[in-house]
Amino acid sequence: MDRRRTQTKRQRKKPVIREFENTETLNQLETLASNLGLEIRTEKGDFKSGFCKVHDHNLIILKKDDSLIKKINLIAVKLTDYETENFEIHPAIRQLIEQKKSENSSLNGSEEE
Repeated sequence: MDRRRTQTKRQRKKPVIREFENTETLNQLETLASNLGLEIRTEKGDFKSGFCKVHDHNLIILKKDDSLIKKINLIAVKLTDYETENFEIHPAIRQLIEQKKSENSSLNGSEEE
């Protein structure tokens, strides 16, 4: 019985660690996006998160209720449209952006050479 409780406690702790890692990932992506001239807004409402352009101003609008993973993926996908080589980025963030870039390439039927 004690072993089950211990395992349950361990299982509860794992998402907290992942959530911290995801929060840090989201923060780093938001910083990079800002450095690239993108504004990120988190709003409440009945809409779908996404990218828009208003008067030559690039915006990423995130729904407050969306999961961290969804927010991370949305920003990472949009960052594939930008040159990030000249920015100092954590290797895991760069890898995520490159992964999204290759996913987009395979979805579009084209591959980079």
